[in-house]
Amino acid sequence: MFFGKFVTALALWLLLCGAARAAGPRTIAHPFPAPPFSQVMGASGYIFQGSVTKVQWLKPKNPQDVATVQITFRVAQGIRGTQTGQMLSVKEWAGVWESSDHYRVGQNVVLFLYRPSKLGLTSPVSGPVGEFVVGNDSFIALSQQQQNSLSSDPSFGPAFNSKSKLSSREFTSAIRHLAGIGR
Repeated sequence: MFFGKFVTALALWLLLCGAARAAGPRTIAHPFPAPPFSQVMGASGYIFQGSVTKVQWLKPKNPQDVATVQITFRVAQGIRGTQTGQMLSVKEWAGVWESSDHYRVGQNVVLFLYRPSKLGLTSPVSGPVGEFVVGNDSFIALSQQQQNSLSSDPSFGPAFNSKSKLSSREFTSAIRHLAGIGR
């Protein structure tokens, strides 16, 4: 009986995730307010700007293990927990990839990732708040959640208030300064 209810709840959740994915990641209201960005930085084990070089789906070795996706980045600018020039591979739970956008080879990003869990998995801190996509023009288009997180944080001052687009250079420079790294 419990198993049947679990399967029904899981099917409903997957259906809702599929509908959310079809609507697009930026159009869905987030149920929780975005935290001040200094909290995102504080919870981050890895902070870097880099490009995706490889995405690989990994099958579980044992039936009790979870399926994962391994993403490899070339770190262009290491800020915390990474070194510039490093090839960094991280693993995410594959289930997250079923319900949301994912990284693409060649994509340039600025990421704030949790330290890997006991299972070796990580994800962006505060979900989409900790994941910034750098466009071909070297600018980052901010989601409403990211704007709220940055503008509500006194550490960032008026430089980021009410901006919907940031220079990746300006952003990483501010992050380096706040992390106590000169440049």
